[in-house]
Amino acid sequence: FQISYYFQISRTLKVSSSAVAKTIKRYDETSSHEDRHRKRRPRVTSAAEDKFITIRRATVQRRFSPVLVGTALKNKGVQPLNAVLDYLPNPTEVNNYTLFNHEESSNSTKILMDPTRDASQPFVGLAFKLEVSRSVWSADIRAHQGCLKKTEYIVNTRTGKKVHVQRASDVDVGDTFTSRTSANLSMESIHIPEAVISMSMKPSNKKTPRSGSTLTQKASSPISGMGELHLEIYSQVLREYNCPLPLVTHGKQMFDFTHKKQSGGSGQYGKVIVFLVQRFKNSYTKVEFEDQTVGTNIPKQFVPAVEKVHYNF
Repeated sequence: FQISYYFQISRTLKVSSSAVAKTIKRYDETSSHEDRHRKRRPRVTSAAEDKFITIRRATVQRRFSPVLVGTALKNKGVQPLNAVLDYLPNPTEVNNYTLFNHEESSNSTKILMDPTRDASQPFVGLAFKLEVSRSVWSADIRAHQGCLKKTEYIVNTRTGKKVHVQRASDVDVGDTFTSRTSANLSMESIHIPEAVISMSMKPSNKKTPRSGSTLTQKASSPISGMGELHLEIYSQVLREYNCPLPLVTHGKQMFDFTHKKQSGGSGQYGKVIVFLVQRFKNSYTKVEFEDQTVGTNIPKQFVPAVEKVHYNF
């Protein structure tokens, strides 16, 4: 049984290897095997090395999209991740464009940047990540052209401020930095993919949120991300900074008044209950009145008077 099973696996691998070779040959039109990345993989044979080179060439041309199997949560198949070095392009092999914004019109012109990382071209970079810890605030900037030294000054094209490299502040993700003071440039916007997984965060207690905090009508708060590890790290950060998310169903009863009067016949009876809740996120100043009465027991001509008293209250 074991011999038959191993033979079946070997035969399947041979078929898969043949299919991979045919696919590579169909998509790659370059027959030359002289590539400067060949000497980066001395541990493989020449035939296998040619496959790596061809796959990398097709990946750089955006004709291939390598799919890697692994699990970051269990730390399987991710360390070391040699495929990043083998298949993905280095910064000098990618065409990066910046947008030149015309002052007299709303149109922009694409400008191809020089991938050479030296001082011959002005520096152009993009802030793609912000990190805040208990004592340190930092921004990660990807250099698309030129080079940057720690003693230089750069200009944030969004704010127009000239700041020192080590003292940059008021930085948002997607900001463009350049060494030219008069350059009206901006990098292409960052594509943020949609979340693929969500997790529900339940409140750690039933306390009322602080004044001015976001209220919700749900018993839990969902968070979304690009994977299970992403959400696990997010929850760890919340615990590390003692942010237990006390978002609970909340509504404050302003008053509850009952009117009763018996003057013959069916008499008079009325009851008014007013709740104050936040309906929309980040709307702390807008006040709206909503009539939740049903039927015709309360005439509609009385509602404006109740609403007027509500606003005066």
